Amino acid sequence: MRISRRSLKLKALMSATAVATALSVAALASPTASAETGTTGASSYVRSAAEHHRLSAAAKAFDGGIPQAPASLTACNNIKSSAQIPLLVSTNESYAFVVTPGAAMVLQDLRLPNAADYGDLALPTWVVFNGSTSWEDDTMLALYCNGDLAVRAQSGALIWHSNTAGKGGKKVTISNSGNIVMTNAAGAVVWQSGSRAEALTANHILPSNQFLQFWAYGVGEGTQQTRLSMYTNGDLAFSVNGKVVWHSKTKVPGSHAALTTRGQLMVISPAGKLQWSSKNGGGSLNTAFDTSSGTIFVADDDGTPIWQVPGTNLGEVG
Repeated sequence: MRISRRSLKLKALMSATAVATALSVAALASPTASAETGTTGASSYVRSAAEHHRLSAAAKAFDGGIPQAPASLTACNNIKSSAQIPLLVSTNESYAFVVTPGAAMVLQDLRLPNAADYGDLALPTWVVFNGSTSWEDDTMLALYCNGDLAVRAQSGALIWHSNTAGKGGKKVTISNSGNIVMTNAAGAVVWQSGSRAEALTANHILPSNQFLQFWAYGVGEGTQQTRLSMYTNGDLAFSVNGKVVWHSKTKVPGSHAALTTRGQLMVISPAGKLQWSSKNGGGSLNTAFDTSSGTIFVADDDGTPIWQVPGTNLGEVG
């Protein structure tokens, strides 16, 4: 298989077995629904606080277990979930594109400096899956010679594809912002996933005109997209499948959002004046906002949730 390779130091990444253990394919297909948002199907992929813990434990168990990882996948080649290194890694080592039994996903590495065993968490930002696929399935991520990127079960059954056959795609990489990018022989972009960061860690900001996003597609389950958006008009909003389900009602153009070391989500004007706050506490530098569930959680044994976007119920938080 012709794949360029590079050194891997990302502690949060794990083998296909570990990802499968942390993210139950059976759980993906469970019909968790939200009365507030009306979401079903792929919404069941949203992770609970306990799953954050399992991801962290799996990442720790496989820390240092993968000496090298591919940087790109070229046409006429594939990566299987049974491979020793079933993933692509961004050059900044913050994102990986991983294939697991029945699924493929982009993982974001959250680096929390004082969280000890939970200092590196790997959170999915973009996922395609088939909940009926066997745990032992040798699922394949392939960039076919015709330029189509596809995820297929061992039987050959299609889970997802980019629908880019005949468009000249020659190479797939995962960018430093978490975007899956397909380019042609000249280096021009043929297709991209649009995936990006889904989580914001304490002491970091979400600038004006930027957003966090989680996206999932399940065979027979449909698609779910959740976003936390900082609009240019100064309003911070949370949306599910394009519908705003909550917003801060702030109106100072150019404002940014920030997650404090107390675990509070805030909107701050360009002049530095507080416009809105979640008003909770109990956080630390080990706190993050998870867009898939709309919660602020602490990286500890329980993945303790300390705030949730009002009016949402995207999954268990306790």
